[in-house]
Amino acid sequence: MMSMEDIFETTDIDNDTKDDVSKLKVICTNDFIELKDKLTDIEFISIEGKSNEEIIKTFNGKELVFIIAGTRTKGIAKCVKDLGATVIVFIDKDDISNIATGAYIFTKNDIKSKSPFFQIIDVSKAIDSYIFVDDYDKTIIFQILKAILDIVAISGLVNLNIRDVEAILSNAGEVYIGVGEASGEDATIEATKAAINYINGDISTATALLLSIIGPVDAFTLMEVNAASSLLQDSVHKDAEIIWGVTVDESIKDTIKVTIIVTRLLRTNAR
Repeated sequence: MMSMEDIFETTDIDNDTKDDVSKLKVICTNDFIELKDKLTDIEFISIEGKSNEEIIKTFNGKELVFIIAGTRTKGIAKCVKDLGATVIVFIDKDDISNIATGAYIFTKNDIKSKSPFFQIIDVSKAIDSYIFVDDYDKTIIFQILKAILDIVAISGLVNLNIRDVEAILSNAGEVYIGVGEASGEDATIEATKAAINYINGDISTATALLLSIIGPVDAFTLMEVNAASSLLQDSVHKDAEIIWGVTVDESIKDTIKVTIIVTRLLRTNAR
């Protein structure tokens, strides 16, 4: 059986092709500025005491922008979107009436579940994607931002980059993101299961997905990667398109980290 180490030794990875992490930006209230101490590669911009015009002065238009701004979300999002950015919003469901422009519904399954993520339908065109987080849970937001940073910042064996993340999140509406870790036997499969369970919601109608697997080169095989991809495929729509990548990170020893981004769900009960 061919290991990932065998492939790695015969693969020429051009690190210069990795996208600039500087394209990742977070616009937030002061309540979330502390996250920059743990995510030092991401630029955090506070909205406190600043007009929307002042906030966007440092943007060049092509960034991947995450916004945690409560009632100011819609106005800031429109300014950034007009510059050409891909805009993703973290928002509590109780604040949705401040930014929605159309009707929205929550499914019974989402309301009953313990998941921090909820779905919304037909909302502001100024925002590409929504990630709903109960009470703006900082731990959840940190985990998601860290997972996306790892995808963009770490050179991969089978590369994912910021263009892949933008493609999966652009005009995607509701988004589910799952993160999982495992070690030992079948770590890749167990980490993938953990990432799916992290979502704790119905993704059976999802039609677009991104799968990122990160770990030391000798911790998983190509067969295990294929098995993880098949496991995810079985959890979503039969015609779903999956973008996947494998990143070698020796610093995490025998641990495998899996991130999945699930978008473009088909909702037959929307009305």
